[in-house]
Amino acid sequence: MYKFSERIIISPVEEYEEVKEYLNSWNIKYLEIPILMPSRIAESEVFIKV
Repeated sequence: MYKFSERIIISPVEEYEEVKEYLNSWNIKYLEIPILMPSRIAESEVFIKV
């Protein structure tokens, strides 16, 4: 899970179920939006791992 902005987190597809379980365990409401991102951006240091 990575912090994209103050209110947005992103997650690789491989971690999708784990992130959903975590958010649900804290009763956090969320909106799922699939996105495509070039690898060079996803692998950059722009994102903060949380």
